[in-house]
Amino acid sequence: MSTKEPEYGADPPEQAGARPDEEGGVGPDEQCGVGCFRPSFLQRCARMGVFVALYSPAALCTSALSVYMSSQITTLEKQFGFTSAQSGFLMSCNDIGFLLTTIFVANMARSVHIPRSLFIATMCFGISGVFCSLAYFLAPVTFNEQPITGNMSDLSVKTNNSRNQLCSLTDKTSQEFCDPKVTKVGAPSEFTTVAIVIIAVGMIIQGLGKAPRQPYIITYIDDNGRKQKTAFFIGVIMAIGIFGPGLGFGLGAVFSQMYVTLEDVQLTVRDPQWIGAWWLGYIVFGLLAVVVSIPLMCFPKRMPGSKRRTPPKQKEVERKTGMRQSIRELAKKLARILGNARFSLNLAAVCLVLFLVGGFLAFTPKYLETQFFIPAWHANAVMGGILIVSTCIGTIVGGYLTSYKKLHPYTCIRLVAAVNLFSMVSTCLGFVLGCENPVIVGLGETTVNSTCTRNCNCDSTEYLPVCGSDNRNYLTPCHAGCVDGSLGAAGMTYTNCTCIEGGGWATPGLCQTDCQMLWPFLSVSLLTSLFAAVSIVPGIIFSVRCVSDEDKSLAVGVSSFMQTTFGWMIGPVVSGKIIDTCCKLWSSSCYGDGACALYDIENFRFRRYAVEISAKCLVMCLYVACIWVSRNRTDWSIEDDGGDAKENNDENSAIPEKEELITKKDKLHFETRDPIVKSRKP
Repeated sequence: MSTKEPEYGADPPEQAGARPDEEGGVGPDEQCGVGCFRPSFLQRCARMGVFVALYSPAALCTSALSVYMSSQITTLEKQFGFTSAQSGFLMSCNDIGFLLTTIFVANMARSVHIPRSLFIATMCFGISGVFCSLAYFLAPVTFNEQPITGNMSDLSVKTNNSRNQLCSLTDKTSQEFCDPKVTKVGAPSEFTTVAIVIIAVGMIIQGLGKAPRQPYIITYIDDNGRKQKTAFFIGVIMAIGIFGPGLGFGLGAVFSQMYVTLEDVQLTVRDPQWIGAWWLGYIVFGLLAVVVSIPLMCFPKRMPGSKRRTPPKQKEVERKTGMRQSIRELAKKLARILGNARFSLNLAAVCLVLFLVGGFLAFTPKYLETQFFIPAWHANAVMGGILIVSTCIGTIVGGYLTSYKKLHPYTCIRLVAAVNLFSMVSTCLGFVLGCENPVIVGLGETTVNSTCTRNCNCDSTEYLPVCGSDNRNYLTPCHAGCVDGSLGAAGMTYTNCTCIEGGGWATPGLCQTDCQMLWPFLSVSLLTSLFAAVSIVPGIIFSVRCVSDEDKSLAVGVSSFMQTTFGWMIGPVVSGKIIDTCCKLWSSSCYGDGACALYDIENFRFRRYAVEISAKCLVMCLYVACIWVSRNRTDWSIEDDGGDAKENNDENSAIPEKEELITKKDKLHFETRDPIVKSRKP
């Protein structure tokens, strides 16, 4: 018995047992939902615009968590006695977790369920944030966490003069330096190693979640939409994600104004003993990341109508391919990608740029605090403002130029090189946009009449600076000859200071400086960041267009791996080591040296910008070489999925258009069943 065949172009009925994912319908891989929960109203969300809108909050939270530690460097160093090198190592632990998985994760981009993988990755960020906060909750109660409060009497202040470094007949150095029960701000303790382990594990978990983000996002967007829209969608995600660092530094400024125990204490934020509530940010961003990750698990593996499908035969071959063959194919792809001169030169330049970004820029809040004598919250606030304004606007502009102005990849790399040239010139201004070292009585050769502190037994290894009523800085209240202290609404005030004319008074912290270089420095930084952000999207487009579609996802993974290894991971460690060489006075205990209490800020400034300019000169040479080898190349991966070609392939696109017209004509002729055609049959 013959069956009636469906007409040409008709959709096959689902009840006939057809597989909709292979015969033109919408299969499970193209439906929104989880398991059997795939309601019809949810299918309206199977659009790239909806995915970008719902992934953007996840990008925001993960970006905020990625940089939050940079906003709390000095606070963590005060709490646990970390050196800058140790702080740099902790920031690099993020990249250790990333490197463990990035190449294999990127190579699996075509076979895994990308939205659900991004859900797991974002969830890892949330878990890492909560885990890092355990360093506060598990820490024993220390001297740092019991500051002077309004409930303490003047008598208790006087009896506690050893801690406050008041003038006394007692030898404070011999009593405190090797007493493990006494914890000074910034000095290491027995819990320091435990805190390093806790935060390091949390950062490694964060790195595991970071590995899939860039390769999976680029691959998912580029494979499930028109390539003309790729730059726009990536630009939107990056623009919103770049709000993350601004948000991280902004909330970091808020939390830095709260005392670590959330108690109402009579210390000011300018007091060297002040420690902000650094752990709050990890909890807030961690919980937010968990919440915003949930919608991602409902998106389909591929969008309906996507033409990037794996043929059934290829699927069967992939299933039968063994591990050894897979490794061989991976090695061939890696050799092909790294043998691409355009890709390799651009990658080397980006690695050097990220070495600077991951290094000195990670310590920029500390640089602002030490160079311009501002509190941690102020440094975080201005950093957040610069990042929000410059990088967000710059990324949107870069995405607009690349997408709507249809910049050719060769034009993109020239734009990136021009931006780097401007950045190199503006960096030279950093040598002069800074302040001079403060003059501190009791430090080095700067002394006063020794008779006023002869019987005070001042500890010159302690850094508890005070500003005297004579507008001079003193290393400790003891070096000002202060014998009394009293509490007031504004905090601690040291009185009866014999080294100050007329037996004056002193307050904690350095005196206000007359250096006016902060705002010129911030203006130059804002302009430089704005232009640098413009080049982000063109740089990404160049890197994915100079390789074939077959190698695209792995090329993104290789880029992420190399950039992390030689940029993000090495940068903070090397920069921390360089910063530690600029220290003049360490916070020490019987467990060794901890955080640097006082830097030589002129040496700090010179070494920072000497390294930056040297690296940027080398980056410029690499970009010039990349432009040279790209000038006559035509093998760019710029053909669109719909069969339309770009401007440089108009002639080749004419033939497919004619063939398409002929096919449509024959189809129409066949469907209308013209009787003249029938009369020609024998």
